[in-house]
Amino acid sequence: MKPLKTYTVDCLTFYCAVLVTSSIFVIRCTDAADDNSLPCPSPCRCQKGKTYESYGEVNRIDCSNLGLTSVPNLKLLEGSTKFNFLQLDKNEIEEISKDDFPPGMKIVILDLSSNKGVKISTDAFLNLGYSLRKMTVDAVDLVYNKTLDIFDGLFSLDELSLEHNNKKHPHVETKLFQGEVAKTLKSLTLAFCGIRTMSDDTLKGLESLEELNLSNNWLTSVPSTIKHLSTLKFVEFFYCRMKSLEDNDFSGLPKLDEIDLSSNAQLTNISDNAFSGCEDSLVNLNLQRCGLTKIPTKALHDLKKLTTLDISENNFKDVGASPLSGEYKLTHLVISSKNLKFDPDIFDGQEENIVDLSIPRMDLDTIPLGALKKLTKLYRLSLEYNNITTLPKDAFDGITATSIRLDNNPLSHIEKGAFNGLPSNLIISLRRTKMADIEFLLDYSEDAIDTVNLEHASLVCSCSMKEAINVTQTIKHVSGSCMKGDKTLHITSSKLGPILDQACEEEKGNNLGNTLLVPSNTLVVSLVLLFVTAQMGISL
Repeated sequence: MKPLKTYTVDCLTFYCAVLVTSSIFVIRCTDAADDNSLPCPSPCRCQKGKTYESYGEVNRIDCSNLGLTSVPNLKLLEGSTKFNFLQLDKNEIEEISKDDFPPGMKIVILDLSSNKGVKISTDAFLNLGYSLRKMTVDAVDLVYNKTLDIFDGLFSLDELSLEHNNKKHPHVETKLFQGEVAKTLKSLTLAFCGIRTMSDDTLKGLESLEELNLSNNWLTSVPSTIKHLSTLKFVEFFYCRMKSLEDNDFSGLPKLDEIDLSSNAQLTNISDNAFSGCEDSLVNLNLQRCGLTKIPTKALHDLKKLTTLDISENNFKDVGASPLSGEYKLTHLVISSKNLKFDPDIFDGQEENIVDLSIPRMDLDTIPLGALKKLTKLYRLSLEYNNITTLPKDAFDGITATSIRLDNNPLSHIEKGAFNGLPSNLIISLRRTKMADIEFLLDYSEDAIDTVNLEHASLVCSCSMKEAINVTQTIKHVSGSCMKGDKTLHITSSKLGPILDQACEEEKGNNLGNTLLVPSNTLVVSLVLLFVTAQMGISL
């Protein structure tokens, strides 16, 4: 048996196991897409010059998922002229110390995720202090019962992810960060960490933090520690256990412009002053899939900068009069609830602001024209995931939208003229509907429709499609396909014409056959008379 060998072909390295016996020659290779001109620690795979986010050109040193029990020898990277992205994730590394990272390696991104139980010495990253800007330390069994001093000396760290740690210490009662990292860190992720409570000091000292992700924890209320984050711009509490938002929960955060509280099914109450302090900063608020029984009109009223609001898939029972009136000007709104009625005044106060409106998953079977007609600036209207089966003539009459999305509705019939009254150059999306034909495109002016998306619909390559296909030549963008037996053809395919001609001949033949098989009334009467007279022995 011959030893393992490395074969290089056209600058790509193939790691090959070669087995030779008296009658068998086997080569087993994997393409590592390596660059041989780049110093590459064994047994890692290296790639030169890929652009990563805002770091510019970065060499990738991929040592992930190799079953490593220790950090490989990285001395080859000393004196690097370019930044490096070092991947050590998905291994079984037992210990990490300062000696594992020689100085001068210019590591800008480091991923240590999924090395469960790894022991990291306090000074392990000291030689990376001035180069490291992004670090991922997910799922390594870190515990938040003391200051995370392993990060103290990272003078340039912008982003730190610590997801899936701390599973057995739900009450965080200590200050997590100190030293230089507390001054530079801008983005921190503590998602999936089983956190139930956080002390007031937990995040104190993070004087530059702009983004905080606390999603998928067990928090029932907004932790007071975030009030120390005066530079915070975005906070995420997706899928926590929030029950209510209390007065001044977000005070002391003058730069906070986005809050994500989506998928907190137990969040039923938002106090009138919950967003106090964010009146001049909050732009984007996500309350999707919460347990709200009413639109928090008073809590939203003073949010002057609010432009994007998602209050879809809640449990609104009585929204009251003009529930969206306030000092804000919404341009993007997502709203829905099984019990919500679109009264004509539901958008009062926002009639001249809303540009993009989405009404998903409400079991709507008709278009709420009365309310939509009032939106004078409406450009995009989405009614996805509803129960619309038919669009009658003038279904959208009086609406200003140029883009209409009806994806994922059981829509099977569109009457001619359904899109009358809409602006020209209309964009229509009918993906994953049950439309079997495209005859609804007939009888519109040449510039009425710009784009039609019928992908994954139920179109059949039938003779009736032939006339409509000619119409689609005047539409700039048509996507979708139709079925003819076991063939699937794009509706702009040059091969579709003959298929439709064949379908017409088949349908003509079927119709002729039916005519011959079905006797006329006169013929039926004559046959009956012949039968009766024969039985009576009468000659006609």
